[in-house]
Amino acid sequence: MGFRHPVQVLHGVSAYCLMLVLSLGLLWLAQWFGGLPAAFARVGAMQVACLLTIALVVGTGRLAIAPTLGLARCSWSSLVAALLLGGGLMVLVAATLARLYYLGEAEDHARAVDEVLGEARVQLGGLTLALMVVAFAPLSEELLFRGLILRGMLDRFPPWAAVLVTTVLFAMLHAHPVHSLVTGVLGLACAIVVIRQGSIWPAVIMHAAWNGSAMLMDETGVPGVLPLWTIAPALVMIGGGILLMGRR
Repeated sequence: MGFRHPVQVLHGVSAYCLMLVLSLGLLWLAQWFGGLPAAFARVGAMQVACLLTIALVVGTGRLAIAPTLGLARCSWSSLVAALLLGGGLMVLVAATLARLYYLGEAEDHARAVDEVLGEARVQLGGLTLALMVVAFAPLSEELLFRGLILRGMLDRFPPWAAVLVTTVLFAMLHAHPVHSLVTGVLGLACAIVVIRQGSIWPAVIMHAAWNGSAMLMDETGVPGVLPLWTIAPALVMIGGGILLMGRR
């Protein structure tokens, strides 16, 4: 699965640190240009850094791209299941853990994120922002976290340890404790799905469904915290996704 050369190849935590450095560098560089580059960097610097990190690790290690990143074929039923799981988890979180955003300074963090996205929507356009949030972000982040890092750690550690480490790294990326907790749910689910399916694609679809559901709620004026009764349909979606995912 990769990471077999102890000198040439960066292991998971090192790849994560490299991605952070590249993200900060891209943000700093974009500020010199201002305008559209700066607007793009505020939303997409981390995702570009994810792809650059993958290119550096795969290139320096001379690794086979498909097995290293988990680019295996998967069934259509697993992709449909991923849609249900991603959307269902987003609704479930919005009805439960999202309530933590309204405790103390967490609300300020949520408002700051909304302001950044609002500015990006004005400068980049709604369609561009939607593509970045629903397509570019899930693809690049899953390729790094559940592709390169998770699969690399599975070569060295038992599955539970690899899942735990990648979930924590992914959650830490989102800065605020509440936001980290919420996104940690997504990271954990995606890691389990990748191990279960042996392919990165269901995780990409699940991540896209999560982001898309959140963006749709925002665009349609649905409150960020859903009423408790929405837990029931969320569990139905999640249950349906699990059943479909089991049909291989």
